[in-house]
Amino acid sequence: MNVIAASRVFLVILLAAFGVGVTGQSAQAHSANSYFDHGRWPITAGIEYGLSYGFPGAGEWRGRVYAGKEQWNAVANANDPHIYWSLPDDVSYGDARNPCGVPGLYKGAVFWNDLNYLSIYTTGVTRLCGAAPVVNFTIEFDSSRSDWYVGTGDAPSGTVDFWSVATHEFGHALGWWDHLPESDGACPDSGSRNTMCPTVYAGTERQRTVADHDIHTFNEAY
Repeated sequence: MNVIAASRVFLVILLAAFGVGVTGQSAQAHSANSYFDHGRWPITAGIEYGLSYGFPGAGEWRGRVYAGKEQWNAVANANDPHIYWSLPDDVSYGDARNPCGVPGLYKGAVFWNDLNYLSIYTTGVTRLCGAAPVVNFTIEFDSSRSDWYVGTGDAPSGTVDFWSVATHEFGHALGWWDHLPESDGACPDSGSRNTMCPTVYAGTERQRTVADHDIHTFNEAY
């Protein structure tokens, strides 16, 4: 199998440093063919995953990973793939950069690794194995950050909401390759921001739950 996703990254934009925002733009069409253009899972696929050795043992971290994938399961149609936390945890799943090395069919592994090799702004990266169909995935979350917020309340100023990043990365794990562009009306600097926009604003928790454009694009893909 070929690794088709080298780096589907979720970047952090710190408002204090960059002041980035997108407002007042009209929404564009969101054809699934534009975003799921590097491969898809089989319809009705049951995708299993486990947490690799070294992932934080505290229940909060693991609970937010679970909550992230559940956002997609909750809106999945009958033909859409579903993701299940059903593989063993705290075992070695090999190299996160080699999703084709994850053992078994329709499997995934979640890793806790330093992502500074990509950039200091990268909070998560997802890789897929296969194209017709996709057969495995890996997700890495950045272990080097000191500004994660792992709770379920309002994210404090200057923190990165882990739940939002988890939901975003599981979107990529489901085959969503290209991000909704920041210039799109689906990516405003407001509470209506969609999960699959490429950046998360520090001190916000807007992208924990999937929004309309996330949902219809995912459903259309399968």
